Amino acid sequence: MKLLKIYLGEKDKHSGKPLFEYLVKRAYELGMKGVTVYRGIMGFGHKRHMHRSDFFSLSPDLPIVLEIVDEEERINLFLKEIDNIDFDGLVFTADVNVVKMG
Repeated sequence: MKLLKIYLGEKDKHSGKPLFEYLVKRAYELGMKGVTVYRGIMGFGHKRHMHRSDFFSLSPDLPIVLEIVDEEERINLFLKEIDNIDFDGLVFTADVNVVKMG
């Protein structure tokens, strides 16, 4: 099994809608086993821009993380799907040992 993690920003869009919503819907359509979306409270990335939520932020761009654990073939298929999407983020995979699924 493989773990796919995708780091992006809350403001990232695809066809005018939030990118994370598009990715979850696309994973569902492809029959992936499941997706979890996390919203970070603070973070920074390669460009060293601090993302956080506070009283003075009118429109925060909080970090979003998608996690998918699935078979390697399905992960690779999903990676091909997102390869042409332009966003400023991080995508990586790792081998995982699934102890329990259900």
